[in-house]
Amino acid sequence: MIPIINGTFNGLRNSIQGIHKRLVNYLAYFGAYLSRVTSDGGTISNQNLTREYFRMCEQNGISRSILLAVFAGSGAKFRTSTIYSYFSKLYSFFGTNDAVQSTDLNQPYLSGNIAPNERYAMLNPNGSGRLIVHPTISFGASDPWSLTLVINWFGYYAYSQFFASNGSTNYLYLKTSNGNRIQALLNGTYIFADKSTNKIIGKNSILHLVAGGDNSLKAYIGGEEIALTSAGTTTAMSLSILMQSVFGKILSYTLRNIALTQSQITAEANFFRSIYPEIPSVVIGTQEWATSNLYVVCTPQGNVINEITDNANVELIAGGDMEGGLVIERVDENGSASTLTLNTTSPISGTKDAKLVITTGKSNRPLIRPTNFGSITTVIGKYYKYSFNYKVNSGSPVIYGYFNGVSAIVLNQSLTGSGTFSIIFKAQGTSSVGTMYMGNAVCDMQIDSYSLQLVGWSGLTEVYDAIYAATSGSAAVKDQAGCLAAAAWCHYNNDSAVGAIYGKLYNWYAARTLQYDIDAYNAANPSTPWGWRVPTQADFTTLQTTLGGSTVAGGKMKKEGLSYWGTPNTGADNSSGFTALSAGRRVYTDGSFAQLATAACFFSTTNPSSTFAYGLIIVYNSEATVDDNGNRMSGYSVRLIKS
Repeated sequence: MIPIINGTFNGLRNSIQGIHKRLVNYLAYFGAYLSRVTSDGGTISNQNLTREYFRMCEQNGISRSILLAVFAGSGAKFRTSTIYSYFSKLYSFFGTNDAVQSTDLNQPYLSGNIAPNERYAMLNPNGSGRLIVHPTISFGASDPWSLTLVINWFGYYAYSQFFASNGSTNYLYLKTSNGNRIQALLNGTYIFADKSTNKIIGKNSILHLVAGGDNSLKAYIGGEEIALTSAGTTTAMSLSILMQSVFGKILSYTLRNIALTQSQITAEANFFRSIYPEIPSVVIGTQEWATSNLYVVCTPQGNVINEITDNANVELIAGGDMEGGLVIERVDENGSASTLTLNTTSPISGTKDAKLVITTGKSNRPLIRPTNFGSITTVIGKYYKYSFNYKVNSGSPVIYGYFNGVSAIVLNQSLTGSGTFSIIFKAQGTSSVGTMYMGNAVCDMQIDSYSLQLVGWSGLTEVYDAIYAATSGSAAVKDQAGCLAAAAWCHYNNDSAVGAIYGKLYNWYAARTLQYDIDAYNAANPSTPWGWRVPTQADFTTLQTTLGGSTVAGGKMKKEGLSYWGTPNTGADNSSGFTALSAGRRVYTDGSFAQLATAACFFSTTNPSSTFAYGLIIVYNSEATVDDNGNRMSGYSVRLIKS
């Protein structure tokens, strides 16, 4: 029995020695790291988190392979201005591959740590060229490497590049086009992971990309492998950019010179999941609420919510008197049946109108546009309003359709008497706009005061109404199409620095569109639903009741102090953990901004009428909450609730 006892003892002793060695190693690593950061004037925002990451890496044998490892709560330098902070340097855990950005305008924002359970993150709230770079790290085609990325992606409509290499031949990014995927370009070959990004939009997600050293590339979300549809010709990479045009938050970034095993990936994913919940939240009574305002610009179905900066419709080109301002691009097959003259005897307004006479009804319809419309370049995805005044002298003119540069919109709209013709359309291309197809009925009509406008914030209900009317199907189908078309977001005062703290403002059409698409995602993925939703009026009522009623609930929901609220911030103690910030609102009548530091306004999906939607408002000088019926075009915050 003695050999067995000795064997057991030796095994136990070796195990203890191994644990002790790992403990000594990770403490030594952390001590050296802390000294390097502080001696350079940096700080470690979360020392406990940093130590635990060192421990996890050492326990799983993946610390020695780290070439670059940073996260927003570890060693960093900041540039600070009032409540706004920006990353100028991130210290790598091992080696000297620190990431820096010396240009103020390109420094990522410091985000998070406002609510009690939020972690720090590097934030780019609007997809602009904020980036942070590190010394170039290169891998050959036969070299293994692994990238671990903890990211909260807002769902930029085209792509969000999270690292680049070798110019335009090799890089990786997230995208919502082409099926919502992680897309890898490896030596000019695209590699797709099917439908990999739907479930991660707006959530803290853990991504792993692992090159095996044999030109193979594997991708993982939350530790689970996702299928790639094709193989690249090489996984050679030369990396120098940690963040480039990332529309979202990066919480952690680690680059290694090994191919992580499944067990190592699982261990690292479990560690990050324990400290980065998919959406930081707090349980209030029977409800679980997100503790920060929504940031997304894309739904879980990949539908884009457009940023609208202009307050009102922007006049791109306008004409009063039509002299020299209108041309016929094509007449009917006779070449002479349609005539265009200037009417000076009885104009609709001003001194001259374009008088159009169609003397025969032919199938080759005239194409008519104002001459100077050819100078306009449209923005794909934006909505425009084209209109003109008309007067029918005789006959039955028909606007058959409208051409916006790529495709025609069939209207078949008859004109009678006098009035204003208008059409709302979404630009499908960047070529000239404003070409009208006239119907083939015999007529004599006048046109003046044409207008082409880019639709602004206060004009979005017109977009909803136009798309609703043009959509076939049930009322629900028409409503969904109208909401998607009119959905919009903005930063307060169109200032991304304010958005980095307070989140985005959305109109009600955006809130409703988000819920439509969450419902669609859940229906398509019944065993793994998206997990969160936009609240209803009943949800807000339950919240207020749980917190003691509307007369005191606001104080329990507001972030305490005067950093994010104006004085006196009456009754604010944030005892609920909801952490409401005074994000203000956008005014529906003219698109202006109001009440930053004095009000927090939240939309629900409940709509009591075709004009208004239910919301909840909290103000700086009261501890009460206010039930609100806000106009659908108002810009409010959105706070998600657990499904």
